[in-house]
Amino acid sequence: MAFIQPCFIQKCTPALIEKLVGLGYKIAGKTTLSYGIFCNNGKIKICSTNEQPSMKDKNFIQCYDNEDLFLALAALRDDTDINQWFVYNSMDCIIEKLRTIDWFICDENRIEDFACYDSLYLNCHKATVEEIIEHF
Repeated sequence: MAFIQPCFIQKCTPALIEKLVGLGYKIAGKTTLSYGIFCNNGKIKICSTNEQPSMKDKNFIQCYDNEDLFLALAALRDDTDINQWFVYNSMDCIIEKLRTIDWFICDENRIEDFACYDSLYLNCHKATVEEIIEHF
């Protein structure tokens, strides 16, 4: 598993931990609920107030209490497309006001296996970290 985006959220609930485990994360260390959750390299670390992740890592993203942002970033991987956000842009639309930009989560291992990929979602790409932050 190749999770690629370290991130932290300042909340910790059983439902949130369950969602991360569903993405493929493993719990590292204690499992009691505490201040927040740090996701890095496929591992979940439950943090107390004095165990916040180091801000030295410039790739680390603080999501505060934004669960949607946190889960979207935590899902980013380089070995599969499943559970990751994609952006569809109807760039080929002739009339600009009819142009659409849609977001969707891929539910297949590869976007090529996603329904209608060869027609409707031909102009899609995996959302970047910057796009995810702006979207959420």
